[in-house]
Amino acid sequence: MLSQATTYYDSMAIILMIVSLIFLGLFVLVVLFAMRPSQAHDITPPIPFIKPPIQTVQADYLRAVAWLGKSHFLSHSTRMMEAQHYLYGVFLTDYYASLMPHNPPLIGVLRCIHTLSIQPFDDDPLRCLVIDTQITRRMVTYCTKTYRRVSTQDLGNSAVVYEMCYDTTSERWKLNRFIQELPNGWNGIKSAYPVEWAIQFPPHTIGHDT
Repeated sequence: MLSQATTYYDSMAIILMIVSLIFLGLFVLVVLFAMRPSQAHDITPPIPFIKPPIQTVQADYLRAVAWLGKSHFLSHSTRMMEAQHYLYGVFLTDYYASLMPHNPPLIGVLRCIHTLSIQPFDDDPLRCLVIDTQITRRMVTYCTKTYRRVSTQDLGNSAVVYEMCYDTTSERWKLNRFIQELPNGWNGIKSAYPVEWAIQFPPHTIGHDT
C-alpha cells in the first residue's frame, strides 16, 4: 500500500513538472513575441527627408519655358500628355483650360534672353521663386494654318516672378503659377523685393526661348 502511494505521488510530481515546463516555455515565447516589435522599431532608423537640389531649378525652369514656346506647334494630344512634365498645380490647370478651342487663328511665342535668380522658402523646401530678368523681348506671332510668321513686336526688357514646385514623383521642379511682373528698376530699390539667396549663372548657361 505504501509503495502504491509513493508511485502515485511520484507520477503527480512528474506531471506537475512537465506542466510547469510547458507553461514556462509558453510564457517565454509570449515575452519574446511582445518584445520583437519594440526592438524592430528601435533598430530601424527613420527615413530622413532629403531636400530637393535648388541648383536644378534653373535647368528645369528653362526646359519648361522652352517647351511652352514650342508646344504651340505640337498636336493637341501631345500637348495634353507632355504638359504635366513641365507644369504643376495652378499653371497646369490654366494651361489645360487654354487649349479650348483647339485651333486659334494666331499664336504668340515670346523670345528673349533670361537671367535667373532663385529665392527658396525657408519653411517649405518644395517651393521657390524664380525671378526671370528678360532682355531683348520679342513677341513673334504665327498663323496656325500655315505656321508662318505674321508679325514681330518688340516688348522691351522686363522682370517676371514665377513660383515653382518640386514634384517628388518625377523628381523635378515645375512651373506652378505666375506671381507678378516687377516694375522697372526694382533691383535698385533694396526694400522692393529682397533676394536672400541667389545663383550667378555663367554666360554659356543663359539662352533664348525656342
